[in-house]
Amino acid sequence: MGRIKKILFMRRANAKKAREKKELKDKDKDDLPIVDEAYDLENDEAAETVFRKLIENAKEMDYNKNSRWRYTGNSDPTRQRRTRQNRINAVGSYKITQFFAPVNNINEATGDQQSDSESDSDLELEEKPLKWKQQLQETEKRIQNLLDTTEMSKTDKVKYVSVIHYIRLLQHDSSKMEASRVVATIHNGGEYRARCIRAWGKRCLE
Repeated sequence: MGRIKKILFMRRANAKKAREKKELKDKDKDDLPIVDEAYDLENDEAAETVFRKLIENAKEMDYNKNSRWRYTGNSDPTRQRRTRQNRINAVGSYKITQFFAPVNNINEATGDQQSDSESDSDLELEEKPLKWKQQLQETEKRIQNLLDTTEMSKTDKVKYVSVIHYIRLLQHDSSKMEASRVVATIHNGGEYRARCIRAWGKRCLE
């Protein structure tokens, strides 16, 4: 008899927890602004609602430079796991260099030119990420200065603030697709809003 009472007690407790969880979830939904895929940002009142929600959620976002925003899958164990099957298949086979005869350079000068060309190419590859980071930082400062010194509608403010957060995520090595989706979710947007953010960001970075 005691076991039956215990079972009934546990059932009632679980049902109460589930009911409280559902009520809390419904309450959270009620606190959020209703935003569909084609939210009318041309309406000042609607834009102000989205702008306020955007600012509130942005304050909770952590832009710690020492933290990674996404897992790139490029760690040594991951690369080794991905190439493991290729290494197994390569056992007992010839190296690709054995299928080609060595080619000597025409003269020493040609070799030096080729070496210089390769060095320049490597340098360009190293400079591209640096230039991209600098461009992102300069664009963010320019937009922030524009927000601080220019009178504009709530609609434009929503767009520019969205681009600022989008650019900050790009600075933390997030992809454009992922960064736009993260910013879109701040004000309950979906793929449509993410595409708009990418388009706004592209125009600001040009």
